[in-house]
Amino acid sequence: MNYQEVFFHTLPGPTFHLGGLSYGNLASMSHRYEVANPKQAALESLDLMEQLHKWGVPQIILPPHPRPLTTLLSQLGYSAEDPINPHIISTIYSSSFMWMANVASITPSCDTLDGKCHISPANLQATFHRNQEVAEWETIFETLFHNTSLFTTHPPLPSGGGFGDEGAGNQIRFCQEIGEKGFYLFVYGKRAFEAFTGRFPIRQVLEASDAIIHRHKLPYDQLLTPRQSKRAIDAGVFHNDLISFGHKNWFVFHEYAFEEQENLLTRLPLNLLEVTEKQLPLRQAIDTYFFNSILLTDQDGTLQLLAPSPCASLNLDWLPFPITFIDLSQSLKAGGGPACLTLRTPLNTEERNALPSSLFYSDTLHKTLSHWIMTHYPDHLTPEDLKDPHLLTQTHTTYNACPLPHVPLAHN
Repeated sequence: MNYQEVFFHTLPGPTFHLGGLSYGNLASMSHRYEVANPKQAALESLDLMEQLHKWGVPQIILPPHPRPLTTLLSQLGYSAEDPINPHIISTIYSSSFMWMANVASITPSCDTLDGKCHISPANLQATFHRNQEVAEWETIFETLFHNTSLFTTHPPLPSGGGFGDEGAGNQIRFCQEIGEKGFYLFVYGKRAFEAFTGRFPIRQVLEASDAIIHRHKLPYDQLLTPRQSKRAIDAGVFHNDLISFGHKNWFVFHEYAFEEQENLLTRLPLNLLEVTEKQLPLRQAIDTYFFNSILLTDQDGTLQLLAPSPCASLNLDWLPFPITFIDLSQSLKAGGGPACLTLRTPLNTEERNALPSSLFYSDTLHKTLSHWIMTHYPDHLTPEDLKDPHLLTQTHTTYNACPLPHVPLAHN
């Protein structure tokens, strides 16, 4: 069947701000409370989609999730009139749903034992602001992938120390051709029974990856489960997609990416590109988000690398494929690069046709969304601005004017 990789995006919301909510994410922490530009963030996201569209990539665009999360306020015992802790205000207005790479695991039908595409929303239990999205994502994926003859949608894994799940940000699928059977790396940071001893929290637990593998009916001879290096995690690599990336039969990774890395490499029948500390120091790789680049095949069958603009200052002469740089400065300040902004999976023709046609990217939709963003989004927002009661009215007006079809959520 004709498989193509489909990229899923969610637009940043009009309350995008720099709240510094993600402990262990150095960019998020270092830009905390700075002035953000929601309008620029949304337009940059559209620029990313436009570039992918030029390369012939099918894309689904989802509307921003309504904020603030009023149900969370109620759960915490607050009303809108109460004085509220600044951290809670930042959480209920958070636009973190824009970083889709780790909101779910999707296993394409060409890889599974039952021939169906399997989807599991991540439980995102490591951070409070992201955990609040889980019920939303469960409802969204049930709506998008409603055809049960083609798709199986699962609930998130149980919350708890033994099943910390951060989704596809810790998974890489390799293949010879997109529709052929894939080979996977499911990267983890710790075992369930191990105590936390590092500088930053470890988000992906091996037992969570095992559960996803089992429920998605993925054969164990099609995968490996390497452990992310403690050195990388302590340096600020909170997901594997900050230290390695891959596509088809190419695997690009830093020399400090994994524990027992030499043993891992002997088991990978791939084109391996190990980036040494001398070529790209670990700290510089994290600061520039180089390994959060997107490697893909364009419509002509050519490998393309889409990298964040700070990487333009690097010496990348050792790369074997062409590179395009893109400005995502607002997303980078908040802690996510190009790969963070998208969730990708191969789908065949029948599966693509089962998705809402009105959500697929087009030049016309791009223009419509650009006009909506330019008209309604603010170009200046700080966490202090979130206390302004007028913001609630403004954001409701913005959401109501969104030209994307309504996607039902589990709250509000």
